[in-house]
Amino acid sequence: MKARLIRLLRRRSNAGRSARLMARQLRWHQRRLAAKWGAVGAVVAAITAGPLLGGGVVGSSVAALLAGAPVAVWVARRPTGAQRWLQGAEAEERTGRLLRPLERDGWLIKHDLGIKGSKANLDHLAIHPSGKFAVYIDTKAWHSRGAVIRWDRKRLMYGRFDKTSSLRTVEWEASKAHEVLGIPVMSVVCIDGGNVKGAIVQNNHATPGPSGFLQIDDMHVVESEILVQTLESIRGGPHNPRALRHLARAVDHGLPQK
Repeated sequence: MKARLIRLLRRRSNAGRSARLMARQLRWHQRRLAAKWGAVGAVVAAITAGPLLGGGVVGSSVAALLAGAPVAVWVARRPTGAQRWLQGAEAEERTGRLLRPLERDGWLIKHDLGIKGSKANLDHLAIHPSGKFAVYIDTKAWHSRGAVIRWDRKRLMYGRFDKTSSLRTVEWEASKAHEVLGIPVMSVVCIDGGNVKGAIVQNNHATPGPSGFLQIDDMHVVESEILVQTLESIRGGPHNPRALRHLARAVDHGLPQK
């Protein structure tokens, strides 16, 4: 019965799909701009510099080639954010693979879910086999060499960058999942390949915590290597197929996949 339920509820993982799509759109737009401005540069060069190179078709063609190609290359190499989106997509895909073993244990795992009325999306949603609670997992590709994710007084820091606002966004996204599911939804920020300084923070007061595990009130920031271990440590009751079927329908209706 359990294996049948898993086959019924499981879909092909689309973790990171919307981020990868955004990266492709940005690259496509950049290529169009490169072609456009390369052509403009070629035309201008053919008109202005062609006579200096002997005029005629040959001179104009040489001028167009010498000017148009560098312009196109320059535009094509300008930063667009596509690489950042691609890194995010790859990080989400890795998290998706990490979560697969939980499905065999009865968890209902969904990826890349849309929030109605918003452009935001839920990276990963893991519903406990009991159906009593869910965990919203937001993947962050914060893995710059030497950068430590830590709690500094009232701020979440990623190296020298203040990422406290990211926590508020994750809390809001989790609240949207709660509205749809009607069950408690925990928030977990999964740091893909990053370095988390362990601490337990309650009311802005921090005490040392396990390596790779940072708890800020009810939110958890964990290294990807201990994500599954963290979820498996949560006790929520026996497997409830009926509750999971009901919650699966609620997700499909209220949080459609991207």
